[in-house]
Amino acid sequence: MVNRLSLSLFLLFLSLCVFDNAFGGLITARVDRNPIVIDESVTYQLIINDPSGKEPDFSPLNKDFEILAQGSSTNMQIINGTSSRSKQYQLSLMAKRIGKLTIPPIAVGKEQSNAVELIVTTAQPSGTTAGNQDFFLEVRATPEKPFVRSQVLLTVRLYVGASLASGSLSEPEPENTTVHKLGDAREYTTTRNGRNYRVNERRYALFPQQPGQLVIPPLLFHGQVGTRSTSFFDPFPQAGATKRIRSKELRLEVKQKPAQATLPWLPSQQLTGKMELNQTTGEIRAGEPITINFAINAAGLPAARLPEPKLPLDKTVRLYPDQANFENTLTDKGLTGVLTQKITLIPSQAGEVTLAPQPISWWNTTTNTLQQLSFEPLTLQVLPPIAPVRAPIDSPAQIATPISPEKVPAAAPQPFWTKGGGWFWTSIVLACCWLLTLIAWWKKGTAEHSRDFDQATDTNNTAAIRTLEKQLHKACAAGEAEAARKLLNQLTTSQETRGALQDAVAQLNAYLYGGAGNGNQWDGTLLWQAWKNQHRQNDNTTTSVPSDGLRPLYQNGLKQENR
Repeated sequence: MVNRLSLSLFLLFLSLCVFDNAFGGLITARVDRNPIVIDESVTYQLIINDPSGKEPDFSPLNKDFEILAQGSSTNMQIINGTSSRSKQYQLSLMAKRIGKLTIPPIAVGKEQSNAVELIVTTAQPSGTTAGNQDFFLEVRATPEKPFVRSQVLLTVRLYVGASLASGSLSEPEPENTTVHKLGDAREYTTTRNGRNYRVNERRYALFPQQPGQLVIPPLLFHGQVGTRSTSFFDPFPQAGATKRIRSKELRLEVKQKPAQATLPWLPSQQLTGKMELNQTTGEIRAGEPITINFAINAAGLPAARLPEPKLPLDKTVRLYPDQANFENTLTDKGLTGVLTQKITLIPSQAGEVTLAPQPISWWNTTTNTLQQLSFEPLTLQVLPPIAPVRAPIDSPAQIATPISPEKVPAAAPQPFWTKGGGWFWTSIVLACCWLLTLIAWWKKGTAEHSRDFDQATDTNNTAAIRTLEKQLHKACAAGEAEAARKLLNQLTTSQETRGALQDAVAQLNAYLYGGAGNGNQWDGTLLWQAWKNQHRQNDNTTTSVPSDGLRPLYQNGLKQENR
């Protein structure tokens, strides 16, 4: 009894351990931006999936950071009957020193979060608007001397040091420049000259289209200062005086593309690409299509300017490229252009095929050097096509298997009603005769209607076949291979191709799908002559066969009896 109790407790403990491991969630830590300037706050988020109820220990943060504010929220979702719960902690941190700091892992029970690297600098943005210390704007553009049509990152910061009831900030609109807004605005706190400010930060990606001087006009902030009400029960600010502030005008020197740069002009921070074979099976055969997937990523370059990959091949392979897909992704680091495309290949003969796309030349704006994006060649082994299996023209008749005497069932016992008089059977015979008469009248009417309908159907089918044959004759005479193939599909649905006609159809398929044409016009004389010869044989065979399918069997039976 004691052993059973011990075993039950052990199994219960083991199940609780497995349950805890299965449903114990992962802990993820992240910051809203990186790097930051000293005396600027950073938002630290700790997300716990399926929390166990234990609170995190944030004491390791006190070594290098000051916790300004802290809050938490719980989220629950039910998807397809399955519920999930997560808890998020959000902290506003201020770094205590300059350098490369590490936000240590935070422990929650037995689990720990990941560490986060944070860079704290002393760089102070330029372009501060003086004259109003309650509100001011900072605008920074990097690089200050970009190449034409290359990316320029523009950072706009609005500093608010007083109570604000409402406000609006204009967008940058430089001439001859394409502007992309990079995500939503960020908000955090910082200190300037010993005063705390709330900061609204926005980032943009600019692409100057002409060389020369690029002027970024001043940005305008229009707002109303908030004033506190004299009532204790009205904590919200009321609209006060209107304030307008402007940022400083920025001027950038846009350079021409370098002389050693090639066309198309592709200035990018990083250009990567890959080529993959989209093939589910390992065998590649001649005449069967295969698909190649291309993907190109360009950091700091719009997708619309990326060139489509070029895949030079010999005449043994045909190319059918799909329409390329262009997409831009926006992050806090800038714009990234993505090009994806599918190309279908059809090899016409067996052998080895090497796919080697042409390299793409691009200009590295980080190192100011000309580089090339090369794709790794892909070698394919093409197997011969599978020969079609021909069905036999005449199939042997099935031989009826005689029933052995052992399998003949025994005679059923005589029913009891057979022992009666003849009146019973006389009534049965009269009823059967009356029923057979009715069936004969009904079949006569049905047969006449069916015969008339079959004659009309045969007439319509013959006329339709004659029309298709005339169209086939014209297509063969004009050398129209595609039209001839479609007409043959309609004419051969109920007829079998054999002999010379089958060879002519095989030559037509090789011209259309196997690359046998090599640019020459198709000659349809052989196909039309083969069709006429087989059609005459079919007509002779059809006229020699009686229309009633039972009559040959009856004639063969008479011949065997005469013999």
